[in-house]
Amino acid sequence: MNKLTEFQEGQSGLTLNRIESLEININKYEFSNGGTSFIELPQEIKLKRAVINVKNTDQFCFAYAVISCLYPVERNPQRISSYPDFHTVLNFTGINFPMTIEQIPKFEKLNNISINMMNLIILKIKETVKSNIILLGLKIYRG
Repeated sequence: MNKLTEFQEGQSGLTLNRIESLEININKYEFSNGGTSFIELPQEIKLKRAVINVKNTDQFCFAYAVISCLYPVERNPQRISSYPDFHTVLNFTGINFPMTIEQIPKFEKLNNISINMMNLIILKIKETVKSNIILLGLKIYRG
């Protein structure tokens, strides 16, 4: 309401008479237990060749994602063997796998690193309409 008061008291001379429609959506999103194993990306994202999706069969998906950001490779970025062993270059003391959102601040402190964890959201508007894909990736900053 402060913004409305400021607007009305401003020098525009305009006044808000009514709000015809207002829709507020609040959704609680529950994360899964954490990053686990490899998940195939949608074809639209794979074709852009802008996302590294390391193929793993264990529960260390988070570690491979971090390593792929810190140690970029030119060839075969999807292969675990393209990267150094994450146990030798990152500190996971007291971290349990699969990684959970709650453990990320501890991981950041242990490794002097900043993680922005995001999610992939696929919205299907209609079956006949192309899917809207919003890709939110993993951003890592060294301190």
